[in-house]
Amino acid sequence: MIFCSECFSDVEIKARINSVGIRGICPICGSQSKLFDTGNSDNADTYCELASMFEELIDIYEPAKSLPDDFPKANPQRLSYELVEHWNIFNRDIFRDKLDKVHDILTNICKDAYRLKPELFDSPVGIPQIIDKDYLKEHSLLKECAWNEFVDELKTKNRFHTNKVNLGILERQCSFARKTYKSGVYFYRSRLSPTNEGFKPNEMGAPPKESVRPGRANPEGVRCLYLADHLETAIHEIRAGIHDYVSVGKFKLKHDAVVVDLRSLGEIHPFAVEGMDFVEYAVNREHLKKIGSEIGRPQRRGDSVLDYIATQYISDFIKSIQDNGTHTYSGLVYKSTLYPKGHNVAFFYEDLLKCTKVETYEIKELNYLKELVK
Repeated sequence: MIFCSECFSDVEIKARINSVGIRGICPICGSQSKLFDTGNSDNADTYCELASMFEELIDIYEPAKSLPDDFPKANPQRLSYELVEHWNIFNRDIFRDKLDKVHDILTNICKDAYRLKPELFDSPVGIPQIIDKDYLKEHSLLKECAWNEFVDELKTKNRFHTNKVNLGILERQCSFARKTYKSGVYFYRSRLSPTNEGFKPNEMGAPPKESVRPGRANPEGVRCLYLADHLETAIHEIRAGIHDYVSVGKFKLKHDAVVVDLRSLGEIHPFAVEGMDFVEYAVNREHLKKIGSEIGRPQRRGDSVLDYIATQYISDFIKSIQDNGTHTYSGLVYKSTLYPKGHNVAFFYEDLLKCTKVETYEIKELNYLKELVK
């Protein structure tokens, strides 16, 4: 069977196919890409590697008929669905509505496993540990509770020392979502300005600690510098109105910084992560996605100061992680819900960056088109 690197999302699989493939048009997805032929003897070593990778993951599943009686009836799905929707292995844009093609690729890669246990590939499957209470106590980020129970615990019962979180699990999952920004990278921050004169560079940083209000990643009084990846993202984040003046500071990163990319917490490429426990990740996937979506949720005027208590708790823990006495992470990356093309970075330590330039813009239209104030 012939398929190509573009059939996959997992970066490790793409790299292996690209290293041995021959460029051409893929008969499965139609992409012009590196082709891989499972029947080509020159690809035998890579073929065996791919089979081993897939079989290790597939091994965590059980056919629906072997699942516990109390396993949720709506949960079992076929393996092809699981690998497209839950594991970020196959290209969703191509295969979301072509799961039969995923089945064909999968059974060609895993011929031996398919011959020995065809029901894993042809019937609905599930992961038994998802409902195993003993397993969840040790391996689930929130143990046996749901996200809403965790939030309620922090809001109304025990804000600083809850026992509903396995912090070791959170630390381990964060290590799979590391992102390094190199020194010299630029970020942007916006502030509404009362006049077209705008602000000076030394006025564009985080507020002084006595004026710090609670935010997505910081409780009241704890400074955190919220920046955006591009000018357009920063302007959208400020939610300015027509004819408002917006000063945008350009910040330069002075040192390399390692951050946790919350966008990828629930979308990790499983074969690219050394030492990943597939079962543990599977039982935590929805919690991890929730963290990413909650921290990116836009703040509204009517929101309570407690609405970000859960993400503040998680952010504060990530900030506290150390390696040999040195803080491991310098901040968090999360999606911009106000500008889908961009993302934001909450830096824990403002002295990592320097505001090198400020430009002031006037908002001309509600889509935030801008014009530089001369």
